[in-house]
Order: sequence, then structure tokens, then C-alpha cells
Amino acid sequence: MVKIVINAYDLNQITINNFYKILLSENYTMQELRKDFNLKEILTEDQRSRIVSKKYSSGETVFREGEQARGMYFLKSGILALTHTSSNGTESLLRIYTNCCFFGHRTFITQDNYHGSATIIKEAEVKYMNESLAHEILNQHHDLLMHMTRNLAIDLKNAENRLRDMVGKRAAQRVIETLIYLKHQTPDFSWGRREIGEFCGVKTETVSRSLSELEEKGFIEREARRVTIVDEEKLIAYLQQDNWK
Repeated sequence: MVKIVINAYDLNQITINNFYKILLSENYTMQELRKDFNLKEILTEDQRSRIVSKKYSSGETVFREGEQARGMYFLKSGILALTHTSSNGTESLLRIYTNCCFFGHRTFITQDNYHGSATIIKEAEVKYMNESLAHEILNQHHDLLMHMTRNLAIDLKNAENRLRDMVGKRAAQRVIETLIYLKHQTPDFSWGRREIGEFCGVKTETVSRSLSELEEKGFIEREARRVTIVDEEKLIAYLQQDNWK
């Protein structure tokens, strides 16, 4: 399950500015990586001509959990969710991908089966490189290989942080952190209670209670699926109070 990133600091000891830096570090780091990377400039004209481009609508699946990886994908635009379904049917939201990033490459590199399903949640354009082209690109373009290595290193760090934070944070705290993270990661997309819960490992009914409490306190406003944070700094200050201990 995807959990937002907070380093091992006591939330009551850090400033609001530091909170932004820590909480949103994954988002900022990935944005910087995207600024430094241009797939079109790296590839040759022949390689670019062999890439398959396809547009997807919301709800369509790019690949399914358990399928063998046969190539690599690049999300040019849109929003994509990587989800895992357990043996009892429970679905977990593992990761969110936004425009200008690779996905499915870890499984391709390890020659494994996909551990989750990639589903479009906002209309997207996806570039696909088949196995032969993907191997050629990785062998010839060391800048691209280094770019992917940096991405994998960030993913590993975030996964370790998520495992640690699942033990040390209350459900309501994780809901608040998720609201702030999603606001910055996907500002134009409205997330429902179920997706918020899947994102931070909290049951839907617990998310509902947390949102109701936040609305009563004036921290958020709700209209249908859309949750709007009224004052982000006040919400962060509330998160930093001693009563969470």
C-alpha cells in the first residue's frame, strides 16, 4: 500500500516549512528528475519510430497483475494507479503515476510477473517499448539507465519509510497526510474515500469518520467526491498537536 513519506522526525518538533519539505519530498524529487530527463532527446530517430503510442480512457487497464512483463511503458500524460488485489479480494493502491514517468520497468528488468495492475484513472497517453527495443535502449543509453536507477532508489527508500510509518501513525494522521500529499501530487483530480483509504492503509469507514471530523473542525470542505483543504497550514498545525501521542 502506498504511504506518503515522512522521515523519522517528531512531528511536534518540526516547522510547517520543514513539514512540506519532508511530506512532499517524493513529489519534489520526482519532479526534479523529470525536469532533467527528456526521452525524445535521448533516443535515435529509428528508436522513436518503433515506440507504440496509445491513448487510454479512465478505467482501462494497461497491464494486469500476474502477467509477464514484455516491455517498458512511459506515461506521457494522465494519471495511472498501480493496484494489488489480495487473496481475499481486498484491493490496495500501491502507487500513483503522473505524466512523464516510466512504469512497469522494475518488473521488466527483473524478468518477473507484474505484482500489480496498472489502471488509468485520468485519460492518458502511454508509450510502449517492446522487449527488443527496451533492451536496445537500456544497452545504448546509459543516461536513461541512470535515470531509472535513481527512480528505483527513490522507490526503495519510500517503501522502507511506508513500512516504518504504518506502525507508528494513527489512522486519522495517515488520512490527513494523504489528503495533503494527493493535493500536491494530483491537484486536479478528486479522490473518493475508498481510494484515500487504499492509499494510506485505512478502512473506508475510518476515512469517512476522519473526514467528517475534519469537516466539523473547518479544516476541509466536501462536495460529492471532491475534498478541499480550506487552510493547509492550519491542518498541518493540527496534525502536529500533542494529542496524537
